Amino acid sequence: MATRPAAQERAAGPGWRASPLPDWTQAALIALGPPIVALAIGWLLWPLLRPFAWFTFFPAVLASAWLGGRWAGATSGALSTLLVALALAPPGASPAALLLTGAALTALGAGAGALRERLVTAHAAERAAAGALRSFVELAPDGIFVADLEGRYTDVNEAGCRMLGYAQGELVGRSIADLVPPEDVERLRRAKEHLLEGCIHVAEWSLRRKDGTWLPVEVSARILPDGRWQGFVRDVRERRRVELALHRGEDDLRRAQAVAHVGSWRLDVRTDELTWSDEAHRIFGVPRGARVTYATFLDRVHPDDREQVDRRWRAALRGEEPYDLEHRLLLDGEVRWVRARADLEREADGEVVGGIGAVQDITAQKRAEEALQRAHETEQRLRAELEALSRADAAVADAVARLTGPDLATVLNVIVLQARALTGAEYAALGVGTDPAAPFSPWISLGMPADAERAIGRLPRPVGTLGLVSRDGRTVRTDDVRRHPRFAGLPPGHPELGSLLGVPIRYRGRAVGNLYLANAPGGRAFSEEDERRVHQLAARTGVAIETATLYVGEAGQRSWLQSVLEQMPEAIVVIDREERLRMHNHAAAFLFHGGDPLAHELRDPSGARVPEAQRPLRRVLREGVTVVRAEHVIATASGEHVPVLISATPIRLGHEVVGAVELLQDIREQKELERLREEWTSIVAHDLRQPVGTIQLAADRLLALGGARLSAQERGPLERIRSCAVRLGRMIADLLEASRLEAGRLSLEPRVVDVGAVVTTLAEHPPAEQAGRRVVLSAPAGATAWADPDRLQQVLENLLSNAVKYGTPGADIQVDVAPRDDEVEVAVTNAGPGIPPAELAVVFNRFSRGRGVHATRTPGLGLGLYIAYEVVRAHGGRMWAESVPDRTTTFRFTLPRRP
Repeated sequence: MATRPAAQERAAGPGWRASPLPDWTQAALIALGPPIVALAIGWLLWPLLRPFAWFTFFPAVLASAWLGGRWAGATSGALSTLLVALALAPPGASPAALLLTGAALTALGAGAGALRERLVTAHAAERAAAGALRSFVELAPDGIFVADLEGRYTDVNEAGCRMLGYAQGELVGRSIADLVPPEDVERLRRAKEHLLEGCIHVAEWSLRRKDGTWLPVEVSARILPDGRWQGFVRDVRERRRVELALHRGEDDLRRAQAVAHVGSWRLDVRTDELTWSDEAHRIFGVPRGARVTYATFLDRVHPDDREQVDRRWRAALRGEEPYDLEHRLLLDGEVRWVRARADLEREADGEVVGGIGAVQDITAQKRAEEALQRAHETEQRLRAELEALSRADAAVADAVARLTGPDLATVLNVIVLQARALTGAEYAALGVGTDPAAPFSPWISLGMPADAERAIGRLPRPVGTLGLVSRDGRTVRTDDVRRHPRFAGLPPGHPELGSLLGVPIRYRGRAVGNLYLANAPGGRAFSEEDERRVHQLAARTGVAIETATLYVGEAGQRSWLQSVLEQMPEAIVVIDREERLRMHNHAAAFLFHGGDPLAHELRDPSGARVPEAQRPLRRVLREGVTVVRAEHVIATASGEHVPVLISATPIRLGHEVVGAVELLQDIREQKELERLREEWTSIVAHDLRQPVGTIQLAADRLLALGGARLSAQERGPLERIRSCAVRLGRMIADLLEASRLEAGRLSLEPRVVDVGAVVTTLAEHPPAEQAGRRVVLSAPAGATAWADPDRLQQVLENLLSNAVKYGTPGADIQVDVAPRDDEVEVAVTNAGPGIPPAELAVVFNRFSRGRGVHATRTPGLGLGLYIAYEVVRAHGGRMWAESVPDRTTTFRFTLPRRP
């Protein structure tokens, strides 16, 4: 036999291949050797073993089977049977007994060999499994630690050694307690008790590395069947870093959404489950944790927009149009506006399974747009009314100017025509008369029926008896004149009269006539706007009527001049050299509510009282100067504060000043328009601040996430975006600050402040644009001021920033602090081109920037010095500028030292 079966080769164990003999020789020796040895032993011990000497073949067969397997065992059993029959059979043994003995020996050999083969195969499999397990343990990416019940390591794989920086021999024999923090030893004891109960323990721990650092790991431990601990240890540093980055990203997203008022959402149309971000929950007014569905969303939509929103969403699901629209929400009675957009999610087969989208709260934007639209409509209406009144005023003035004789009716006809044009009334009439007991004379009517004229008072009916204009001159407006008893007796065939409006015409507080209008267009009643227009016309026409009346009277020339002044919309006051009132027009009487024009209280725009010696009329008389368009505020006797522009000039007789004339222009409408403009600027700046802040935050985040991985080409644009966002943010902050100053909403919290300490802090921690510029401070000890420290720092930052922008690059900036008796003076000086003398007077105006600034393209809005100036004034201080061309520029300001 040249080869052995594979089973026998496996059963032979490692010694089979180690023999130098051929395979057939080894097989023959194993199968035949033991029976021959047994035969020799039987012969030698025959006298002792007879008749049982043949039993020696049983061990021989077992030896052949154990060494050679089933084949060798069966061969050895057959040979043993033959040898027993030939040499050692007991005398008288029957053939059947010999056959039974042979069968037993053969079966014994085959069975023992098969058992041996199975044992060897199982052992080989066990060794292979142990080797595979060891390979797995050694190659596993996680650390595997095995310890006895005393907590001492008995085995550690390569990954575990590498993880802690030890060699295997350094870890084996060490205690688990040596590698955990002292405060975790008690926790380790509790974990052991938990494991001994048959549970698996999974938790995060810190293990001490060989270099003394602590390694965060996740441990999954259990007790092996042999009573040892086994733990799988995983390094969780990367996982923690990823989790931290994820948490930071989620937090940044939540904060960015809150800043931008943008929420996100996801809808699963299969389960009707709607998921909202925190900001979306805030926008829709639904608390977190509540189950949200598509019906929940529709319930928050304004009822008037609900059908449109649902239709647009279903059209988007069908792929007919994108889901992008603005709509309203109704939350606890409050209407809010949102902008919603969505992107659909589809399965591989194209089926729509849901959508993901964003919703932005645009309520503030919509309210700003509405406010701006209302302001624009108000401006247009006022402008139209002003233009209409101006045309009417011009027509009346032209009629008065064209008077060449006693023709008052021409002026009255023009007034009636203008009144009907202003309101669109079907009928109009005007009556002049100052005696309540006498009829109107003259009386002008355009289309007014005779019976209506008679009822009003054209014939012997005294003014005021109708009740449309009462004896005290109050206006009466009615939407149905037939309800009034005076018109109850009109004949049945009289044309239908509807609404009627009666307005008194006054001159210097006394009634000179009445203006009547009947039947507003469209059958409606006369509105408050109609009444206001007619009142304004009547206020102007009173002057014209009086002018025309006086013109045709005995006091011709003087009265005509007086009427011209009365016709002017600006208030006029004339005094003599003794400061006695000589004349004032109707506008002045209206402005001062009939009080003494010289006895009113005068304030400057900041609200400070103007000293008597500094009032424009007194300055004109005392100094002979001319005041042009000086802004002041008049406090009238009724308590009203009216902003005005005052111009005053002396009246000279030759070279002698004999009096003064003052012209006061009511600028309340201009102030209201300016307030609307400032409010619009504030709203726009406030709305810009949030997206600009989001842009800056995103740029910072991208730079932080990119780190050193960003190339110069990638980092450059991000740095420019961030720089532009910061600069734009400062401009917006200046706009908001200027808006607060204009609106008088500047808040101050003054206290005793060390001015030198504030300057020192700015010098030691300069803003980014001041980097590289040295601030030289000269301030004695105890230079304190009564001021708001934050506002003082704001003033100094603006002045230092101005010095950096326009001063000589690299030159030092000198700051001098000098205490005075009741105030502290601060001077900021820089070397540079200086400020032209012509620009010094306007350097503190809003948006004021010199011609040289535009040429050099220096960034800025021209608000820094204006804000600094107004903040100092709000403290009760002063600020001014001094400049030596091509040498230095100094900005000085003072602050009070005590309250």
